[in-house]
Amino acid sequence: ESGKIQFIPWIMMSAFPQNMELLNLLGLALGGDGFARVPNLFYTILCLMLFMSFEKELAAPKGTGLLAGVSFLSFPWVFYGTTRALVDIASAFYGGMTLLCLWKAREERGKTYLILAGFLSAAGLGTKYLYGIHFGTLLLFWIFLWAFSPKAKRPPLAQSILVFAGPALFFGSFWYLRNLSEVGNPFYPFAYRWFQGPFWSRELEEGLLLVRRQFGPPKTPLHFLILPYHFLKEGYGLFAFVPLFIFLKKRR
Repeated sequence: ESGKIQFIPWIMMSAFPQNMELLNLLGLALGGDGFARVPNLFYTILCLMLFMSFEKELAAPKGTGLLAGVSFLSFPWVFYGTTRALVDIASAFYGGMTLLCLWKAREERGKTYLILAGFLSAAGLGTKYLYGIHFGTLLLFWIFLWAFSPKAKRPPLAQSILVFAGPALFFGSFWYLRNLSEVGNPFYPFAYRWFQGPFWSRELEEGLLLVRRQFGPPKTPLHFLILPYHFLKEGYGLFAFVPLFIFLKKRR
């Protein structure tokens, strides 16, 4: 009705990063609900192609990329999300592509792959809040790669971080700046205790955190130890360990 994307009070998802929603909106305009689901199928195919690229880049045994793709699709959430208007698969693709670009940048004399990694992470930051965790991890991964790269090829560390993180933060900040402008909280409705703002409350924040803790990471050392059991018991990633076994066998 308004002809634009706008914040809806008390509807927390209306403030989430919405790069993927723009693609879904294009699908709705072209053909309805069915077309709105096409972008996720497209990103799933891109993820499978990404696995093949990693196989080639890492000189892994032939077929490892294919088995990794089967493992990826065997996760119920991935299989379900392939034909749904969700953002998780796109976020995974941007993170994986960034990882590949950083890996290739370690031996590059120029800055092409670092810049590309920055733009890919910008797309990821504009797709999902949790990509911020991926971005921080990828930044640490780059520092690790830089430390073990040949000194003759690597640029100054601060410069390389700026080349990677600069485009990511600059172009990935749009939705966060919009939230900051409209409700005073760039991560609405999260981080309410620090940013406050309208259309949310401390009670709602506690309720949201309580729900999310049910699906959060392992909370004790025992939970970590029994993760493989739950991983297989629930049918998640039935082939997840096959590529690893083949890779290790080849290395022997």
